[in-house]
Amino acid sequence: MRLPSRFWFLLSVICFVAAVWFWLKGNEEEAKRKAGVSQKAGNLPGAKVPGVGVGPGPGSGKAASVAPGGSGGNQGTGKVGGAAPPAAKGAQGRFAYRLSNTEEPLSRLGRSETAILLENALIDTASGRPVAVPEPLRAQGDGGSYLVQSRGPLDGAFYRWLREAGAEFVSYIPNNAALVRVSASGASRLGELPGIRAVLAYEPYYKLAQPLLALAVEHQSLPLDSALNVTLFAGQKEAVSGALEDLGAEVMREERTPFGPLLTIKAHPDSLVALAQLRGVQRIEY
Repeated sequence: MRLPSRFWFLLSVICFVAAVWFWLKGNEEEAKRKAGVSQKAGNLPGAKVPGVGVGPGPGSGKAASVAPGGSGGNQGTGKVGGAAPPAAKGAQGRFAYRLSNTEEPLSRLGRSETAILLENALIDTASGRPVAVPEPLRAQGDGGSYLVQSRGPLDGAFYRWLREAGAEFVSYIPNNAALVRVSASGASRLGELPGIRAVLAYEPYYKLAQPLLALAVEHQSLPLDSALNVTLFAGQKEAVSGALEDLGAEVMREERTPFGPLLTIKAHPDSLVALAQLRGVQRIEY
């Protein structure tokens, strides 16, 4: 039986409306994805290995090598109490002390496989330029924690490489990177693998939440009787507790989190930089 022309007309209208709806929906999802990229950059730490340049470009086939000890590969020009360190390009707002080694905007870095997006730094591991971390907030020797960036999504092979190097996974960091606990020798082994793009040290600069970072960079004291929330790496409570006592800190409360113990402490006004330098400390905030 031959279908009436009205049927075909209505069917074509329905198909047209459906096509328009999917087109609009696609634009909406793209806008949400781009907005999500901007939000991702503000929540995680990151850094650069002492004695290691930022990793080479994707075509080199080799990650940045790790040289334990020293700070030659991260020759920052900023000093605490001096001019503010270079900030990332674009509007900063509350991220006035965010460092960057690239002129690329966050909107582009969010889609880059060579970018590491941190609250306190936007790092392009293909740039070849060091991140200007102020000397007092740079890791002294082997800090025991590193950022490891893969040349692709973190898969089973990546986690196997971590285990073989004696590394402990802590958390994911965009893009295609992880914060890990590992010795300097283990970090060197990871840096030699062809599937690893870069191995960067977790500098004390990146442990501080923005309001505290401003105090540290400007060499200002904490307000009297300030309560700080200090997240430790798993298994580091005993080692850190003695150091906190030496720094005049009083532990007021302790909680457990998926990332490690969380201590609420009353800190000495002039101890902020020293707290960030502790190997077992992962994050400090109000």
